[in-house]
Amino acid sequence: MSLPVFNDLFGGGKPHRRVLKGRVTTDADGKLVFQPQEGQAHVMSDEDSLDTIEPDFDAFLDCGCSVKTARTRFHCCETGCPHVVCEQHVKYCQACAKALCAQCHYYLEVAPGQRIDLCQTHYREASRHRMWRRVAKAVLSPFVTFNDHDPSK
Repeated sequence: MSLPVFNDLFGGGKPHRRVLKGRVTTDADGKLVFQPQEGQAHVMSDEDSLDTIEPDFDAFLDCGCSVKTARTRFHCCETGCPHVVCEQHVKYCQACAKALCAQCHYYLEVAPGQRIDLCQTHYREASRHRMWRRVAKAVLSPFVTFNDHDPSK
């Protein structure tokens, strides 16, 4: 089986052996995408010489960093998320310690300039809790005096 993509990658010629290592990811539309990382081809050239070609590919993680860096990689722990990020760009939920990518990471501002990182489940839970506190405060405000240092503002 000879695909035009492989002919372009390895410089054409009559292939005798090709080895291609890569990373399979999904794009924004959910389609599978093959990112070649390294490869080698033994090709019979037009001049009847057996050539060995080793192309140098550069693939990227979902955070934008190169795959070739020596950093540790983390798979996002949100259900159904296929993203892989490096140790520099991984975030952790402060409630359950899940490793999160930038797309699945939420934050909650608890004070001006102070925020906590949360996964989607804990972010929704905290948002619901804040909303009900505000409703209760609005309903009870004619009857009860509240302190101004309430963290749910």
